[in-house]
Amino acid sequence: MRNSTQWIGFMSVAISLGLSSCDDKKGAQQAPPPTSVAVYAAQTGNATYFDTWPATVTPLNQVDIKPQVSGNIVGIFFKDGQHVRKGERPAAI
Repeated sequence: MRNSTQWIGFMSVAISLGLSSCDDKKGAQQAPPPTSVAVYAAQTGNATYFDTWPATVTPLNQVDIKPQVSGNIVGIFFKDGQHVRKGERPAAI
């Protein structure tokens, strides 16, 4: 009997604390004021700062031009980056 009395007392205290915490005595909390920020207008201009670094440039793909017949290559008749198809006759540059 003593355990049930303690249990009922504990539950009544817990319920009363739970209900009292639902009271809105403080009122609605106000949001903090907005944070101040700096705003700048963007302008175009010349770059005043740059770095130079020693480097070596290596191509991703490298092609060796070799003749399919005996003899020497006497000229290259295409420009760098130009698309050349099989069987296309070269024009003199």
